Amino acid sequence: MAFSLVWWGIGFPILLAALGSGTTFAVIDSTAGEFTFARICFLAAAFDATGFLIVWLWLVSKGPLVSRLLLGVAGAAIILPGADVALQWVDLREVQLSKTLRPRNVQTPPIPADCKVPKGAVMVFLGSNLAIATKMPSTIIQMGDQDMLAIDMDRDHRLTIETLRIFDDQNEAIAQIDDDEFSVAPSVRHVKPDESTFVVYDQHNAEVLRISYLNIQAVSIRGEFRGENLPPLSIGDDKVQLGDRTFVASCLGDLAGGKIFQSQ
Repeated sequence: MAFSLVWWGIGFPILLAALGSGTTFAVIDSTAGEFTFARICFLAAAFDATGFLIVWLWLVSKGPLVSRLLLGVAGAAIILPGADVALQWVDLREVQLSKTLRPRNVQTPPIPADCKVPKGAVMVFLGSNLAIATKMPSTIIQMGDQDMLAIDMDRDHRLTIETLRIFDDQNEAIAQIDDDEFSVAPSVRHVKPDESTFVVYDQHNAEVLRISYLNIQAVSIRGEFRGENLPPLSIGDDKVQLGDRTFVASCLGDLAGGKIFQSQ
């Protein structure tokens, strides 16, 4: 009776709290710390269930030894694969929600003829145009005095979207990454079809941003950027349109020297 009270009063709530916390953090957060905590929660839940199974079988149950062994095997066959599935699910959610991208291994697009890429630099393709990032973090797009898109890259070649601001045609913010927080408007969605691609769709289900991490030296960006009382910036598959100016197969220079697209 005492064991049952302890289990139902302490052990079972801990199990539910661990499962609930793991699920919640895996679903709503997009930082590495929260996903690590989610994994810890699921492991704690598996440990709690395993501990209960062991104590119940060997200290509480008075059934035959063979029966208890069979129950133990059956319980382990549920708990261990369940924990593995939960951890794999958290990994999948991290890939889908994280603002960190990992490189693919696909061919680099054609480099404009007048571009010279220094060794170790990252090539940022904007349509058929090329900007070069010789240091990180790098601000790629600025409108007025506001950074619209900035990226960073660590020593393991993981690319992180440090800053993102996307506005609709009514100048309403629909997607934003700032200070490690990622928020989108209720009618807007973002997806990561794989660990190397980040996509945002607006309230009309039109794609307004696609970042593709092609390989450790190349990133491709297309999207629509707007600022209040400023000409819109449209980055397509082949060209960049900034107000009445069009850029095709141009070498846009080094991002370290200033913002390439600084709309005023």
